[in-house]
Amino acid sequence: MGFYPQGTPETPNSFGDLIAFAPNLPFGLSFMGAKWSEYNLISCAYAFEQKTKVRNMQQPVVVPHTELKDVVSS
Repeated sequence: MGFYPQGTPETPNSFGDLIAFAPNLPFGLSFMGAKWSEYNLISCAYAFEQKTKVRNMQQPVVVPHTELKDVVSS
């Protein structure tokens, strides 16, 4: 859904083993609905993604170098 802004202090979670808040750390949004409502849920999620373009707002920290074709044989 978005990313924490620059200047957000790094804050560990309550167990102290993960970072809960930090600059550029992504956070999400869940779409939930009734049984058999997957079509509507995916439509809503897709519309949200297309409207906000959040996916393109932040460059990934790690870019994978391995493609699926490299690990799955034909």
